[in-house]
Amino acid sequence: MKDFGRGDEFIIILIFILLFYKFTQFYSFIILSILLLCFWLWRLYDKKQYWQKQGVPSSPANLFVGHMKEVRSYNGVIEFEKEQFKKFGKTYGMYFLDMNCLVTMDLDLIKQICIKDFAHFPARFSGLPDTQNKKIIQKSLLRSMVSVIQGDDWRRVRNRITPAFTTGKLKKIIPTIAESSNHLINYISRKYVVTNEEIPLKEIFGRFALDVIGRSGFSSDFKTFSDEDSEIVKQTLVFSNPARNMVYFAFMTFFPFLNSLLERFFSFDLWDMPAQRFFHGIMSKLYDERKDDSEAKDKYNDIFQLLMNAVNDSEASELEDVTKGQTTDELNNNLITKQYDKYLSKIELFAQGLILLIAGYDTTGSVLQFAIYMLAMNPEVQAKLREEINCVLGEEEQISYEHLKRMEYLQAVVQETLRMYPPAPASNRECNSNLNINGINLREGDLVFIPIYSIQHNEEFYPEPEKFKPERFIREEKTSLDPLTFLAFGLGQRNCIGMRFAEFQMHVVIALIVRRFNFKPGPNSPSLPLELESIMLLRPKEKLVVLAEDLL
Repeated sequence: MKDFGRGDEFIIILIFILLFYKFTQFYSFIILSILLLCFWLWRLYDKKQYWQKQGVPSSPANLFVGHMKEVRSYNGVIEFEKEQFKKFGKTYGMYFLDMNCLVTMDLDLIKQICIKDFAHFPARFSGLPDTQNKKIIQKSLLRSMVSVIQGDDWRRVRNRITPAFTTGKLKKIIPTIAESSNHLINYISRKYVVTNEEIPLKEIFGRFALDVIGRSGFSSDFKTFSDEDSEIVKQTLVFSNPARNMVYFAFMTFFPFLNSLLERFFSFDLWDMPAQRFFHGIMSKLYDERKDDSEAKDKYNDIFQLLMNAVNDSEASELEDVTKGQTTDELNNNLITKQYDKYLSKIELFAQGLILLIAGYDTTGSVLQFAIYMLAMNPEVQAKLREEINCVLGEEEQISYEHLKRMEYLQAVVQETLRMYPPAPASNRECNSNLNINGINLREGDLVFIPIYSIQHNEEFYPEPEKFKPERFIREEKTSLDPLTFLAFGLGQRNCIGMRFAEFQMHVVIALIVRRFNFKPGPNSPSLPLELESIMLLRPKEKLVVLAEDLL
């Protein structure tokens, strides 16, 4: 029953019980039903003994939801992990809903899984099951994002979009990031500084992240600062709803067979939400405006155009020679087979545009809120950072890549923020074949959890881990760190492709707003250490707010 989830099995059992009721005598119905339920419960129990049978330490788990009840009671994975590591050491087993998960802080094991044995762990588990339904493939942006797709499709898409995120290309959009930073400065000044109101950091940096992506990603003004009820902000928030995402994820985990039937025969896609169609419409309009513009490649210096160039319309005639009989719509929308690995389909192009928006709002915006909050709570660090910024920039109004390279302490502040508050508290790799690794048997479909937050808060690697100390990432101290102890952007071939873009955004905006404002705690600022939630992404339990003083 490998392709059946616990929910699927329960439905099948109910069907058999109804058949027993219909076609057997009463006593036979009772006996057969009890036997069937006992067999099913035994299967559930046996499934939850997977790690114990191998001698891998693991806490007793709920038959139906594994350790998810405990994870929720701890407000997320990080507190649960802390207790498990304290009890079992560096490696233990857990059951994530219906899946076997090996959780390890063993750096050698992590390196083996993410780098040496990458062929056996080539993908992350996304919660989005594979589908062969062409109608779903052709319209689902979420299923075509580089963070979700697997195998040859992942290699092809990643290879095509990587050139858009090189340092050389991204340096050119630093002025655009600075423009968005200045919009943020004006927004803070007129709305919060003048009125001496507390600044809601997540909200303003979410707006900033979307403004940057609008300008540098699509050469568009999303009006996130001028329109308080921006539709872009509202629709992006839909993807950031952890409760809804968890419900969808649980359904696909417990009912994979039922979900595949719904997809195959009814083209039903649980993730086909209005927000996805909203962004598809925006990018489709941009694409149509540019595809017939012969000057588009020179006119638009943005990431979307760089991705459009990867579609390679200039070589469409060559493609048509080997795809005779296909319509233009099929050529644009169908996934191109690997013999055309230099091409991206239109839906793949749009999907990478969407991940820019989601990742920008959820991750970059989140890190920035923590960074400014920690600066407000550590005034000596903020003063030292401002001194470096003023020393490097002097009287210059414009910030450049050369300026950023000289701001060593700024880079350390961002890295220390990422160490303390990584946007994703954990990552994972999915095993694609049965194998034995360090004496532990893993089966196809098993997960390995990499506890990023726990590693980056381990006293063995970072003394006084709850203290905000950017000096950890300065010169000698930085060189003494094992690279495997800093995993905020992932590790190996599946690391974050937008890492440099995110760093440029954070460096530019922090430099400019710390130069302009002095941030300090307000009456409603939560005290340190912060209480965190980590069901899917890392979030503060209380809203982070600060006051700002204009230094002009």
